[in-house]
Amino acid sequence: MSKYKTVFVAYSEKGHSFLESFALPENSTVADALDKAKQNPAFPVQLSEQISFAVFGRTIMPNARLNDGDRVEILRPLQRDPKEIRMRRALPGKTR
Repeated sequence: MSKYKTVFVAYSEKGHSFLESFALPENSTVADALDKAKQNPAFPVQLSEQISFAVFGRTIMPNARLNDGDRVEILRPLQRDPKEIRMRRALPGKTR
């Protein structure tokens, strides 16, 4: 008899979020969870090579095994470099 674990897939952007739980086989990976999530018509993301993933905020590869209760977070690419934004704020005469 095969064992299953519950994992969550989460995605959020301005105006829309997605959080769904799935029962997956014991040895499932991040990629397996994403394949399952893509079957849901409410899944909002067109996955590309620029998107990365995390489990509870820690970056993880698509082939990483998941544990029961893990939340796979789909991370969008940054629109701006945070270092550059902070540097511009620090320049004299700039307002926030």
